[in-house]
Amino acid sequence: MTRGLPDRVLKRAASRADDEALLKRVRSLLTESEERQRSELALRTAQLLRDVEIQRKVDMATVQQNIGQIQGTTGAELKQQRELYNMLMNRAGLLAK
Repeated sequence: MTRGLPDRVLKRAASRADDEALLKRVRSLLTESEERQRSELALRTAQLLRDVEIQRKVDMATVQQNIGQIQGTTGAELKQQRELYNMLMNRAGLLAK
């Protein structure tokens, strides 16, 4: 019976060593996984920021183009109204004479 006791103690010690090695390996795998996830998140965030900046520039160019078209149309309409006003004032001036 005394022979069985040391065997059990040795098996438990070996089992604990195996458990500690496994736990160390699991922790190492988790750490590596977290580092990969952090790196991937940083990469995706940088890509997102680049995409947002590109889209912002495209949107601003579109807005500027639309404003230019509106200004051109407004300028043309203003010119027509001015000409019409001048023509009416000239005729009214002619009628008054």
